[in-house]
Amino acid sequence: MVYQIYQSLIAFLPQKIINTCMNAVICPKCRIRMDFIAESESTDGTKKVIRYYYRCPACGSRILDSNIETIKDTTNILIKITH
Repeated sequence: MVYQIYQSLIAFLPQKIINTCMNAVICPKCRIRMDFIAESESTDGTKKVIRYYYRCPACGSRILDSNIETIKDTTNILIKITH
């Protein structure tokens, strides 16, 4: 399900985010390469949040890359992208 949401929303992402995903991010605490992770969360069936962030495999610290929030009602779907 997350993959389907990712595929449908990837067209809305700015090229900067897509390019950032390809580059290595170094942990400011440990100085090792961080993993790029996507999480999906559904709240009440009308709202879905997808978080993209970097997480250090050693210390667990996180750097938020972006949030994509979709809210749907009977006729519209609102998509909010924050960086």
